[in-house]
Amino acid sequence: MELLGPGTVEKRGKARWRLRVTIKDNKGRIDRLDKSVEARTKTEAKLLLDQWKHELIGADLDYRSRKITVKEYLEDFLEYCRTNKRLSKTTLRGYTDMANNRLIPYLGDCLMVELTPYQIEEFFKEQLQNGGRNGGALSASTCRKTFSFFKTALKRAVYLEIIPRNPCELLSGPSVKRAEKHSLSEKELARMYELMKGCPDRQFAIALRISAATGMRRGEICGLTWGDIDLDKGIIDVNKALIELNKSESKTGKASVEIKETKTAGSTRKITLDHDTVEFLKTEKEAQRLTLAFYHVKQTDKTPVACDFRGNWYRPSCFTSAFIAFRDDHGFDGIRLHDLRHTQATLLLKNGEDILTVSRRLGHAKASTTLDVYGHVLPGMDKEAAELFGNVVARAGKE
Repeated sequence: MELLGPGTVEKRGKARWRLRVTIKDNKGRIDRLDKSVEARTKTEAKLLLDQWKHELIGADLDYRSRKITVKEYLEDFLEYCRTNKRLSKTTLRGYTDMANNRLIPYLGDCLMVELTPYQIEEFFKEQLQNGGRNGGALSASTCRKTFSFFKTALKRAVYLEIIPRNPCELLSGPSVKRAEKHSLSEKELARMYELMKGCPDRQFAIALRISAATGMRRGEICGLTWGDIDLDKGIIDVNKALIELNKSESKTGKASVEIKETKTAGSTRKITLDHDTVEFLKTEKEAQRLTLAFYHVKQTDKTPVACDFRGNWYRPSCFTSAFIAFRDDHGFDGIRLHDLRHTQATLLLKNGEDILTVSRRLGHAKASTTLDVYGHVLPGMDKEAAELFGNVVARAGKE
């Protein structure tokens, strides 16, 4: 028996595909064969087609017979991520950008089975030099993220037996120099607190105060409602985040916002507020209630903590833009909005708070993450630790 052509796959329903091949038997007669199979994606259906073809001709499975290009595989992998993985829309947006705008234009025509470590290494070398805007250099951080995405995608290709091994496993990937982190001193933070009191943009002032007092992520702050804050007990329940969607991601076809789950399981947490911040929020809540009432909007537990006079969500991008203007106007040079998160961790660690408590406040999944990111703060405390240990031993010797 002889196979004529590569065969086809056709989607016939949810997870249902029809495989079709054309054969010529030993007497020269041509016939068409169909087979119905279950598969989650088109790539898996193609694999089943290959297996069926080899069964028909009685041959062993051969990786080289699978003519799947990098472009075809990555498009299928993105579809797999959309339908089978619990990923946020922002994560999917990043994956799509890396696949469509970086990997596919350069490696898309290459067959998966012919992909080599050398090709991948040369691709990232080119990206580092000329992969940025207007042909400029692309940041090592972006290259590293793209490499990690590609490595993960190819790991699944090995699992599906599309390729015999993952060529990324033999590479270390682009190296990234850890970016220097900035944080405010106690005096600078106290000055920022004073400036917040006179800020005419009250939704910004509220968001900024919460950011500085808790180290919460930008989306977590913008996603807070008054029902998430117990002002009597001084506790914030962090259980969601606000994200921005572009036109293609939004169901309405317009740029919008959406509430999603927190970044990780560890991100869902309760954070205790200091007394001054609680009093600040009580005052702001009452002022907000009066403003909303003027525009015939009732303040409820579902009202965003940082909202405009109509009770609308405070977009994370608007929060960042407002902070940049505030920073430049008041001389907080070199500080990013995210650096308030670093300030929270740095000041707590320098003043003797344990790493586990800091980790929980920041919402890190593991304390080791906090230690890895903020370990540079601890060496400055080494002298105090040595003196403390020496005193403990000395007291024991005198007893």
